Amino acid sequence: MTQTAKGPAEAATSPSLVQSTSEGFDMNETINNTDGGGTPSANAPRPLRLQLGYIYDLAGNIGSMVDVIDMAISDIDDSRQRNAMATVCDVVMDKMDDLKKQINAVREELR
Repeated sequence: MTQTAKGPAEAATSPSLVQSTSEGFDMNETINNTDGGGTPSANAPRPLRLQLGYIYDLAGNIGSMVDVIDMAISDIDDSRQRNAMATVCDVVMDKMDDLKKQINAVREELR
């Protein structure tokens, strides 16, 4: 992975990726209900496109967390451990890219 590393102070003050993905998003929140403006049903299904968008965003956030791990790897002194961890990060990022491609393929089928 090639990237510009943040300094320790900048990385420490960056917003939490975990926090930003879960704030303000209730997993049971109902969107596009058809009950005429009454109380939304807690069991009403989410539109599939919204679900796919949420999954796609999660994949992107996980990828960002892997980037942070990749930056931290540079502090490992043992080169074998550093190379092993970097390889794992690369594989995870490849899987994330595959996941995003699959999500986009499903989105295209829904059109």
